[in-house]
Amino acid sequence: MVRQVLFGQEAHAALLRGVDSVADVVRGTLGPRGRWVVMNDEKDHHPILVNDGVTIAKGLDHPDRLYNLGAQILKQASARTNEVAGDGTTTSTVLAQAMVHEGFKLVAAGAEPMALKRGMEKALEAARAQFKRMAKPLETDEEVGFIASLAANDASLGQLIMECVKKVGRDGGIAIEDSNTGSDSFEFTEGMQLGTGSGWISPYFVTDRERLECVIEKCYILITNRRISVVGDLIPTLDKLLQVSKNLLIVCDGLDGEALNTLVVNRIKGNLNVCVVKMPGASERQKSRLEDLAIVTGGRLFTSETGRSLSHVSVQDLGRAQKALVTKDQTTIFQGLGSKEAVEERLNRLKHLVPLANDAIDSLGLKERIAKLSGGIAVLRVGAPTEAALREKKLRVEDALNATRAAIDDGIVPGGGLSYIKAAFAVDRVPAEGDEALGVQIVRKALERPLWQIAENAGLNGNVIVQMVRELAGPVGFDARTQDFVNVYEAGILDPLKVVRSALENAVSVAATLLTAVGAVSIIPGTERMDEEDTDYESPFKKAMGIK
Repeated sequence: MVRQVLFGQEAHAALLRGVDSVADVVRGTLGPRGRWVVMNDEKDHHPILVNDGVTIAKGLDHPDRLYNLGAQILKQASARTNEVAGDGTTTSTVLAQAMVHEGFKLVAAGAEPMALKRGMEKALEAARAQFKRMAKPLETDEEVGFIASLAANDASLGQLIMECVKKVGRDGGIAIEDSNTGSDSFEFTEGMQLGTGSGWISPYFVTDRERLECVIEKCYILITNRRISVVGDLIPTLDKLLQVSKNLLIVCDGLDGEALNTLVVNRIKGNLNVCVVKMPGASERQKSRLEDLAIVTGGRLFTSETGRSLSHVSVQDLGRAQKALVTKDQTTIFQGLGSKEAVEERLNRLKHLVPLANDAIDSLGLKERIAKLSGGIAVLRVGAPTEAALREKKLRVEDALNATRAAIDDGIVPGGGLSYIKAAFAVDRVPAEGDEALGVQIVRKALERPLWQIAENAGLNGNVIVQMVRELAGPVGFDARTQDFVNVYEAGILDPLKVVRSALENAVSVAATLLTAVGAVSIIPGTERMDEEDTDYESPFKKAMGIK
């Protein structure tokens, strides 16, 4: 293969073209008056309307491979923000684009890239500190509704999510399913979630590639705190299971080697409808949660301490549930078939242990387990007139749920770009000199960009709106929906702290990466199959090894 190499400003120009090819499409969707993007659905290639930043970014690739380098790096900002916070992907893209544009201008004028990076990192720390000062806990059901409505860009969906949270509690599980009636609704059912980090071990286990999730109906559940590597430990159990079912969920400490390969192959061939998840948590905490799962599902926990081989597991030792839903980060068990009396006994025991806990951390862990055992699952059913509209709506519901969970975890800050405006004042006070001071200003200018873009998408002059908001005191910001200046707390224009912080952190990281690049290298199309054996070139490695 032959590679094209660019250096300096030529490389920066190519990378910038790639950045803009993604950001210019994504940024038009920001805010309540953001517009939609028409793109082909990955599943059936039918046209769909989307305004979810990370989904749009995933579907964008520049045909020029050099430009595409910049596009792919920018997409990392939205992808990382989505992984950490589940929302804020468009904001992260807007921030990163602004920083890259300003940074490349400064580098072209002679600024030292590493000094710019140091200044950007100083500005980031100042902004983080300001976010923390502004943050407050999510206290009321109304605030939950505000957060969900803003993220979903739909007040009725926001209220439905609020009702779900109210029903199952803030630590309870919420699952999203398709509605059979075409309308939105939710119902409460028995079940539990294993916790963040309990997702599938391999993507080869997914049954829905679009949503990256695995659904197993009427499943049997093998529960162990062991790490499984040897397939021989599983084969006797699988042989027994296949006489009654091929639906199996394995919850363990990990799976690798031949055991993983064998299960994946059988999953792909259709011999087994299987998924493997890792139960999160340290040793004792993990074991306790596995015991809870065993009681809920009527199964038996096989521990490394007992010394009993997994090859001795019988079908009667397996837990059972009506359904298991496994995503990248979470496993939800619906209607476990364990004894209600055993679950109630377990709950009473845990409640008795709470006042006896050694410290606040142990007490919190016990309370979380009680919530998972008693809280149940809210099934949020989403409906739409067409399949394409349903997919788009479910993306917004997922964003809203993620934003709500993020707000519950870390609290809330003023929304609508106001937190970034307030952070810009803090960044103005960062002490720095020379090119580091210029790096500080890269971030400081970018902090105004989300509000600017929200205003522009509402058909207004972004520069005017930014300046007016900067002159206002207190929590007064711009409401793009009513095109008025309001107290954001009273108007419900709130953002999760985790989302605001993650969007800026990932934007700074991606922008700094691009600014410090000295060149860009890509493969020239049509040369991928060119092989060294097609030339007179003799590989030193092959020569040394005696390979012809």
